[in-house]
Amino acid sequence: MENESTPIKREDQLIQALREVLSKNEIEIFRQYKVSEQELQSITEVAKDILRRIPRTPYACAMMSALWGACIQDNTKVPVAVIAGHLDVNGRRVFQYKTAIPTSTEERQIEQWDGHCWIEFGGHIGDISIFRTSASDLVPLVVRQYIETTFRSGKGVLVASPEYLKFHGLIYTPIRALSKLQIDGLVRGAELLFKKNDI
Repeated sequence: MENESTPIKREDQLIQALREVLSKNEIEIFRQYKVSEQELQSITEVAKDILRRIPRTPYACAMMSALWGACIQDNTKVPVAVIAGHLDVNGRRVFQYKTAIPTSTEERQIEQWDGHCWIEFGGHIGDISIFRTSASDLVPLVVRQYIETTFRSGKGVLVASPEYLKFHGLIYTPIRALSKLQIDGLVRGAELLFKKNDI
């Protein structure tokens, strides 16, 4: 009789996703990097600036995460990856990754998508869209109420370790790491929104 398959550890899932876009050496650097408090503060401020500039748009998690990751990569030494996958909130699968984000060098705005996007760096998950998403009609009311009660909705951006988030009912399951082509296309889409918002 065969043994039941052992659940895959989250770190192994993340490494598997990273293999698509990073070399073995780059993955090791990514895993070992310890982010400082100063870097953490700077990264959070970048996210808040993005939130100020991008209007509330449905399905914007991929675009905002890509822009956030690109800004971190361009302006710091912190190894960062933009991740797509599932999101469970308090035992409920809210977003499930089913199809890949299109690869494009053109500006890209996601009109509809079933998965969720976030960034990972230095042992942290960064979710720039969670509070906007929870306040929208994209999630059930019970999920919205749970996030608002647990994380004090309105703080703008959520940055914490996977362990902390899991303890508080949020499980981020990494499936794919976005490629440079995907990130570039999404960033161009964000820049297009900036222009519209500045008019």
